Amino acid sequence: MAHTLKKATYILVLIGLFFSMYRTFKQAEQSDELARTNEELEQFAYIPSHDLKAPLRGIDNLASWIAEDEENQLSDESKKNTERLRGRVKRLEALLDGLLDYSRVRRSDVKITRVNSQQLCEEIGDYLAMPDGISLHLAEDLPTFSTASKALETVLRNLVGNAVKHHDRETGRIDVSAQDCGDTYQFTVRDDGPGIDTAHHERVFQLFQTLVPRNKMESSGLGLSIVKRLVIAAGGKIWIESIADQPGAAFHFTWNKTWFNA
Repeated sequence: MAHTLKKATYILVLIGLFFSMYRTFKQAEQSDELARTNEELEQFAYIPSHDLKAPLRGIDNLASWIAEDEENQLSDESKKNTERLRGRVKRLEALLDGLLDYSRVRRSDVKITRVNSQQLCEEIGDYLAMPDGISLHLAEDLPTFSTASKALETVLRNLVGNAVKHHDRETGRIDVSAQDCGDTYQFTVRDDGPGIDTAHHERVFQLFQTLVPRNKMESSGLGLSIVKRLVIAAGGKIWIESIADQPGAAFHFTWNKTWFNA
């Protein structure tokens, strides 16, 4: 058993090295040189992320089998370590899923359909299974228009889900509204949870960045990066309205009425 856990640990270390390499590549995006190799970087993210999912599932299965087969012989500490191993695997799986979504933003074929954003947000609320005490309120004038429905759904689902996950009270309210700005719609997802320091307004959209330590809240640190990437692909922009010492945060983003890939 110890040998198996040791092999699993080595694999996790290798995966950690992969993510470290990926961060290094992404930091270099500030240079003009990497701008010319962005497509190769996306390919780099896609292939390892896809190929690493199978061994990760294998590690999780092994840890589960060990825990079941040796249940009466494992010490409490070993049982705790096995659970920690499975927790790390799940975190890495979430990171891989996020990386795959991130790399697919400009790789996948975009399907344009007629979208009723009011109905879309209602479905998102059902999908997220809003916790008791947290209510989702939708403006009556949310638009219906033709766009990349999956992309818009992903943006709104991440923003609403983020507001739910980071709310600091048992009761709260999340509002979704939209404004017609001519060639674009400006959507707003507003909550009455904790404020966000202006110093972090750009940081939250960066890869692997979270404002809450991962030992307190599981997060891949990729959700808002994907959101920003999709908004840019739709020809829009995204920004935050919030300050640290006052409750509430509003995420505003613009979305072109005519879809195009940036």
